[in-house]
Order: sequence, then C-alpha cells, then structure tokens
Amino acid sequence: MSCKAVIFDLDGTLLDTLGDISGAVSYALSRFSFPPIDREGVRARIGDGAYKLMERCFPEGAPSEDIYRALDYFRDYYAEHPIVTTVPYEGIGDMLSALKAAKVPMAVASNKDDGLVKYLMDHYFNGTFAAACGKSDSRRRKPYPDIPAAALSVLGADPSEVIFVGDSLTDKQTAEACGFDFVYVPWGYGYPDKILPAKCAQNTEELTKIILSAT
Repeated sequence: MSCKAVIFDLDGTLLDTLGDISGAVSYALSRFSFPPIDREGVRARIGDGAYKLMERCFPEGAPSEDIYRALDYFRDYYAEHPIVTTVPYEGIGDMLSALKAAKVPMAVASNKDDGLVKYLMDHYFNGTFAAACGKSDSRRRKPYPDIPAAALSVLGADPSEVIFVGDSLTDKQTAEACGFDFVYVPWGYGYPDKILPAKCAQNTEELTKIILSAT
C-alpha cells in the first residue's frame, strides 16, 4: 500500500450524521401520517442514496410518486437542519491534524449533494481538505467513480497511490472501481459481514498509523 493522498467518505466516516438524517426521515414520513423511525431503523435502511432510503421506509409496493414526494420533504428538511446533532467521530480532529502536519493531501467524496458537502466541510473542518466533492448533475453517486474522480483531479495523485477511507460496501466498491487502496472503518453505518475482508482500522489512531506508514 502506497499513499500520496487520501480521500475520505463523509457520512459514517468523518461525521456522525445519523441523528440529523433520522430527523429528516421522520419529518418526511410524518407528512404521510407514518410513525417516526429511530436511528437504528434508519441505519438499517441507509445506503445507495436518498431515494433508496425513503423507499425502504415506505411499505413495500408504495407508489413511486409518493416516495419522490417524501424525498422532496426529506431533502428540504435536511438542508435546513444538517448540523443539529451531527458531530465528528471521536479522534477525527486529531487524526486530520496529524495528516495535515505530515503534508498528506486530503479530499472528501460523498454521495450528499455537492453544496451540502462543501457546507459541512467548511463548518466542521474549514481549511483541512483540498477538495470536498458531492453528487451533482454531472456526477453519479458512488460506487460510480465520478465523485472521487473529481476529488482526484484536485489532488493530482495517481489512483494507485490513493487510500480511500470509508465505512460501507459502497465505499469498498468505489475504491475498487477507481483503483484505490481501501481502508474500512467500523465506527460508521456499514455492516462488517458485507465489507470484510478488507484492510481495517479499528480507531482513528490506527488509521493515522496506516496512512502515515504508507506515505
């Protein structure tokens, strides 16, 4: 494993966003007189984008037009309430400071909307990342390579020299599609039985050592 740059996933990797996502899901469901879903219920449904999340929250066979309406409610609410309970995971600040001190170029590649990704990065990690890239009209969701490719174009590294850090099977598939080395972090929303075997960092201290030892 060789590292000249690192690209991080966002949700479940750098930030614990599940509380705010759950709040937006419950708001959207309330518009259809459905009961709220708790954090673990949302966690079990998360992955593959916001539409799939909302689809999994509706009864099987629900009309797609209802799911799209719920998706609009979800997105509008979440865009207005993205930082109510969201926090960086324990040790993330120290890890990023160590990598920055070692002059390791870093970027973020997330399936969130691009504007929201940039807002969250500015709010929590201002000045830390060379690029913060999300979904846009011209970029498909991960595991397609579009979003990390946009980050890579700023970092200027060869794909074989990039470590991609994430918490989900989608992140592992993204790394494979892009030719990146992958490091799995278990503190997020993914399920290990779907992701392992993979290089795994049990905590941020271990992740820091993995990255720095490869530079």
